[in-house]
Amino acid sequence: EVCASFSTPLLVIHGDADKCTSPTVSRAWFEGVSSATKKYVSIPNGYHVLTEGSMLPKLAAEVTAVLAGGR
Repeated sequence: EVCASFSTPLLVIHGDADKCTSPTVSRAWFEGVSSATKKYVSIPNGYHVLTEGSMLPKLAAEVTAVLAGGR
């Protein structure tokens, strides 16, 4: 119910190798959000902490694109 009423812009970035939080559950929650402006990004081989190491450039690029008005 909560995600169905979620209407603000949304960006979800999830590592597909995350062992702490299920990417499948994350994607299902994302699909249930009713926001018209939303983007889901799966980071290949990304774990739970995407702000470290080789994942950071991809993370930064996705966040920058959304903030610049891209989808």
